[in-house]
Amino acid sequence: MAIDPQPSSPSLSSETIANDTIGNDNNVNEPSVEPKTQENQHTVPPRLSRIYSQAHHISQSFIDQNYPGEGTTQAPYRINFLPDDTQNAQLLPRWKKWAFVLLQSLACLATTFASSAYSGGIKQVIRAFGISQEVATLGISLYVLGFTFGPLIWAPLSELYGRKKVFFFTFMVATAFSAGAAGAGSIASLLVLRFLTGSIGSAPLSNAPALIADMFDKSERGLAMCMFSGAPFLGAAIGTSTSLVLSRQTTNRA
Repeated sequence: MAIDPQPSSPSLSSETIANDTIGNDNNVNEPSVEPKTQENQHTVPPRLSRIYSQAHHISQSFIDQNYPGEGTTQAPYRINFLPDDTQNAQLLPRWKKWAFVLLQSLACLATTFASSAYSGGIKQVIRAFGISQEVATLGISLYVLGFTFGPLIWAPLSELYGRKKVFFFTFMVATAFSAGAAGAGSIASLLVLRFLTGSIGSAPLSNAPALIADMFDKSERGLAMCMFSGAPFLGAAIGTSTSLVLSRQTTNRA
């Protein structure tokens, strides 16, 4: 009866670990500690890759970093940025941080501006589609209603896939729907597009504060939030007055 010789030194490759596990099913009294340690080390990057969907940013130094925790449900790994990590938003230049705050403030201003700018041309909407004022007012109500549903989607997605991807997608789609609403041929299509524009365009309202929290330390965060917080209210205020001036010389499609 031939007996296969066992290797004198344990191998840490995945194939050897799998073969040793199958071949030693009956040796329950000889647990292997090293394969378990190796398995825990190799489960960190795939887990991060699933969360952030940025596997190409995971370098060897990121994998070799000694993180606190044991990788179990009771004591999970506590992942943090590496020193001088290029993905750490708090290490961005100061001018770039404030440029991002300004851009997000303008995005919020544009979103709320479009919500109230509709009111200035509501008389033209009534004449163009032959509807009552109550139905025409739904263009404002449905747009603002989108502010309720949009953040429920865009806030979690920004945590999973990053702020940049969500901002790019929502800005492009909201612009397309706004153009579609301007050329709507019926009141039904106008109301649907207004609702979709409000839902998709509401991403800055929920994600811009998270972006500010990512970039600034808590000692500087207050000033940045003050600058951002004024944009939504300012957009709604100037939207009505601007649209009233424009509506005297143009139609509802301008």
